[in-house]
Order: sequence, then structure tokens, then C-alpha cells
Amino acid sequence: MQRKIFHHLGDLQGKKVLEYGCGVGTITLRLTKRVLPGGEVYASDFVKHNVDIVSKKLKGHKHVTIFHHEHLTNFKTKQKIPKVDKLVSNGVLSYTQKPQLVLSHMGEKVKKGGKVVFVDYDNFFHIIPNVPWISDLKKLKRMFKKAGFKVTVEKKKGLLWDYIFIYGDKV
Repeated sequence: MQRKIFHHLGDLQGKKVLEYGCGVGTITLRLTKRVLPGGEVYASDFVKHNVDIVSKKLKGHKHVTIFHHEHLTNFKTKQKIPKVDKLVSNGVLSYTQKPQLVLSHMGEKVKKGGKVVFVDYDNFFHIIPNVPWISDLKKLKRMFKKAGFKVTVEKKKGLLWDYIFIYGDKV
């Protein structure tokens, strides 16, 4: 799954990358290395404990900014984030309470032509659905379009759940 994420993100060297929902930093660690030289990573999570863990792991990396963003209803932040070249998120979109608003706020942070890659999950253990809108692939595509992205949305069967891959460009 991570290989597919990085494939769709493309070249990261010298790029500014925003990670929405960094968790404990699994993808963040790889981003941190791949943006060098000259790139920057801005990683957020809504769980303070996760932010503390990632901050400790990446202490001393001047090109990385980790911040707590506790709001699931928007992505307005006091954290200064420049326009980014890439936006990535893994397993967080379905937690948002107002996904259209969150996507629109994030869309404002991405440069025209910038890449976006989201991964989410559905149909856990092939019996437990996620929130209804996350499994509606046409609705997801419309939501991203309304936020200023042209995306492809794919659903892939996994061993324990389905993966939903959303990738494309800021238009």
C-alpha cells in the first residue's frame, strides 16, 4: 500500500508535502528522507499522543513540522503552512465530521498541479462497513472535484478490508 502511495506522489525531492493524519509517523519518516535536499514536510494528526511520538522520532529534523490539529470538522489551522506540492493522507478521511469542508480547506493549501493521494478503508473484515459516504466512489470523486481536485478513485479488495485509493491533481 505504501508503495502505491509513493508511486502516485511521484518525485518528492525538493518538494513541500502536507500529510493529513500522520499517526505515529510511518509514512512521515519516509517523506522526511525523500524530500531532501530542499524539501519540507508538514505533518498533522488529531491525536495529541501521536503528535508527541512523531515529534520525538523526528527531533532535530529542521525541514519537518509536526503539529496537532484536533478539529475533525475543518482544516483551518494556526500553523503556518505554505502552498504545498503534494498532499497525502492515509486512513483518516473517514474520521472527518465534515469531509467536504475539510477537503476544501486542504485544497486551498495545495498548489495548482500539485499531487494528492488519499487512502482509506472500508468493509472491515468484509462485514463491517465504514461511514456510508466513503464507500460511494462517485460521491468521493464529486467531493474532491468540488474541493478543486481531479482524481481517480479505486476500490481494491484486501485480505481483511477493502482499500480506497484516491489520487490525482489540484486543478
